[in-house]
Amino acid sequence: MPSVFFIHMPSLIRSVACAISGGVDSAVSAYLLKKNGFNVIGVFMTNWDPLNEGVSCSLSSDRDDAKLVCERLDIPFRELNFVREYWIYVFQPLLRCYEYGSTPNPDVLCNRFIKFNLLTAKLLRLSKCAGVTKDAVENDIRVDALATGHYCQTSFGNFLQYRSEKEPHLLRSADCVKDQTFWLSTISHRHLRHFMFPIGGLLKPTVKKIAAEIGLQAIAARRESMGMCFIGKRRFSDFIESYLTPKAGLFKEFLTGIVLDEHRECVARYSTGIHHYTLGQRANITRANGPFYIAQMDFHTQDIYVVRDPYHPCLFMRKCWTAPAVWINSSPPNLPSNDVQFQWQNKWRSVTCKIEPHDNLVEAAMSVHPYADKKISIPIGDHLLQTMDTDCEADRCIGPYLSIILDEPMRCIASGQWAALYAGNRCLGGAMICGSVSLWDEGRESSYTEWDYTHYELDYNTANTKSVIN
Repeated sequence: MPSVFFIHMPSLIRSVACAISGGVDSAVSAYLLKKNGFNVIGVFMTNWDPLNEGVSCSLSSDRDDAKLVCERLDIPFRELNFVREYWIYVFQPLLRCYEYGSTPNPDVLCNRFIKFNLLTAKLLRLSKCAGVTKDAVENDIRVDALATGHYCQTSFGNFLQYRSEKEPHLLRSADCVKDQTFWLSTISHRHLRHFMFPIGGLLKPTVKKIAAEIGLQAIAARRESMGMCFIGKRRFSDFIESYLTPKAGLFKEFLTGIVLDEHRECVARYSTGIHHYTLGQRANITRANGPFYIAQMDFHTQDIYVVRDPYHPCLFMRKCWTAPAVWINSSPPNLPSNDVQFQWQNKWRSVTCKIEPHDNLVEAAMSVHPYADKKISIPIGDHLLQTMDTDCEADRCIGPYLSIILDEPMRCIASGQWAALYAGNRCLGGAMICGSVSLWDEGRESSYTEWDYTHYELDYNTANTKSVIN
């Protein structure tokens, strides 16, 4: 058996529900919980019903793998259905964002509203929590704490061994490459205090090694899930067509407005609508010599503006503004601040930024946009403020609106994406980006050839990682 890190079991915690996805991370998390003396229940969450679409997805194989893990570890298997809640709090907001040409992040919403909110309320009998119905508290699972296979840590310890009356802090994992605090940047400390993260102090290779040593070689060798779980093997364009009405538009050259092509159903099998595209994506234009990259999209006309140069200054931003920030703890950080860390891609390193608070979205946008003094109307992303349903949350620390200036330009910061904010290794919270200012907007005309994505992409050769288990 592998050598594991044992902890002193915290008092009053005996039973732990561990979210089991069928993957190696949750499997090893459940194993470590059991080895440390907890009574573990494996919980599989069903968030999507593929039968409604008449197509298959990975749900069935995921469930089978989750059952296999529970059988191998000799722990009970339970399945909980959150299909309705996922549709309301995650999928509908996702559709609205895509319809506006924005780039949403369903994983951030799922963690905020489902896994670290409604699941917590259901398993811990928090019947006073907003959004919890009578059905939600009537199940046969009674536990003292919850656990997931996320790569993150808290100030309460990865097994809640340091739990106190104070609010917990969300901390980066020992594995900087696999760190998942970005996805958890909008959860509440009220729910975080009940969670264990057994693999938060481990590196991914160590987790796979443990899985192989306990007879879960097949799970360890399983390919990691990428993208949206409910799409399965379908093309995204085929999937999104089932939910959003096609809208014809034109591909235009960014500087001149010259029409290059149409994006319509008969052109290279691409369907109509800006919801098929995102900022920086290569555009499939059949009637002009490319490649072309998407620089801008117009929701009202459905026109898409493109450039040939992948280093065009319109594709790089160092300024943006956000919807009201969502803070993990009850007291937000002191603002303005010049030393907060900004991260908007999960596997990219964070960069230092300057943050200023604002009373409304217009003020936040105008504080960083170069056209503000000209009184020119600019899209500020106010439509995005209505995309989310937050009625299942109670007593959250939300606001103010933010303007953000980065120390270094980033490529293609798009509306709808999430910005996670850090103070060192502590995740403070997050905010949805509503708009950004490109280097072109700021007056730069030459290509930004200084950009090198390898400088920001984390890997085990450059990341400072240290596992507590060897």
